[in-house]
Amino acid sequence: MKHLFHFFQTDTTVIFLSFLIIISFGCVEEANPVGAKLIPPKDAQVLKVDTLYATGHYTQYFPSNNSGIDRFFVGNYGSITSWGLLQFPLFADTVLGGQILSASVRLKVMSHQGDSLAELSFVPYRLLSPFGGDSLTYDSLQANPSFYYDPTPIGKIFSRSHIDDADYINFSIDTAVVRRWFSSLADTVNYGMLLIPTNAGLIKGFCSFNGYDSSFVPKLTVTYHPYVDSLSTWDLTRTLTFEDTTSTSRYLAYIDSTSLNKDKKMLYVLSGIPYRGVLTFDVSKLPSPCVINSSILELAQNKKLTSLSGYISDSLLSMQINDDGSIGMTSSTSVNVMDSTGTTAPRLVYRFDTRTQVQGWVERYSKLCRLEIIGYNESSSFDLHVMYGSDTIAIPNELRPRIIVTHSTK
Repeated sequence: MKHLFHFFQTDTTVIFLSFLIIISFGCVEEANPVGAKLIPPKDAQVLKVDTLYATGHYTQYFPSNNSGIDRFFVGNYGSITSWGLLQFPLFADTVLGGQILSASVRLKVMSHQGDSLAELSFVPYRLLSPFGGDSLTYDSLQANPSFYYDPTPIGKIFSRSHIDDADYINFSIDTAVVRRWFSSLADTVNYGMLLIPTNAGLIKGFCSFNGYDSSFVPKLTVTYHPYVDSLSTWDLTRTLTFEDTTSTSRYLAYIDSTSLNKDKKMLYVLSGIPYRGVLTFDVSKLPSPCVINSSILELAQNKKLTSLSGYISDSLLSMQINDDGSIGMTSSTSVNVMDSTGTTAPRLVYRFDTRTQVQGWVERYSKLCRLEIIGYNESSSFDLHVMYGSDTIAIPNELRPRIIVTHSTK
């Protein structure tokens, strides 16, 4: 009897565990057609998909300070011009009072925009005021040039073609200017130099002090006879070399906006200067309140008008513009896919996760639903992204900017 009870107890345990396993395999996250009938209608989640087409689009200039990036640009390409600004602090007491014999600057090329075999040429000038502030733009410098730089060149024009992206370039600067930079007099403050391009068809990107490789950063090399206090003169028997690789740099770029927005039916995003695209949407067709389960913004690329350097990822960022005009903190990076649906030829489509932005619009009953489209790493190139705009007559629906929203009311 004792053995029979043990057998019965074991057999019951096995049957119970088997029953639990069967039940667990029958459980799913979403109700199936059979299970859905068992859920009370008032508790069922109703999913609906709506497509929100952009109601408007435009491109706007966005001033930015690019002094913290890994490169700066010099040159002219198409309608774009870029002036380089460079400063070496020169914290070297040993050079003070020395007889400057030569001075040269070495720059490492990192990238280019335009014809890589074309000529690059520029002229160096002495800056008269700091260039680190956000208020300094190409326009402000052009409006008051005598305030910002001395019109007398501090070196011969640099000119060279066939510059590879792995090359270094060197140019000389006036020793008298360097002597003033090393001087301790208060009225000879060192604000650095301005490189104004004179070429056409090419912009070169040079490594800055923030570059990823310390051997590529700008370098100022000065040779001099040291000053000897006991002799009250220079020691002409000794020639020393001073090298400074600590620098700050930035660039000021410009394009005539009329040459950028040639086709008003398109949405333009130009890095470097930069210009950003803005899209407007109307979310009034979405119920409020509701839960945004997913929200995908889709932008179709105009391949013919797009011009990319290849140095920066072919990606874009989407950011919300708040009701007060400020830029929201939440951003989304595009996922790029080739889409062959519809009547047009296969095209590149940029897709963004905009769930957080759309949920905020619905919750706030927002009247201004705007997204700003930004070039990825926008200060590191002059890449031009062109997408189809919101025009309801000239642009077919499959190419217009749209947000595909999946939402529920439960």
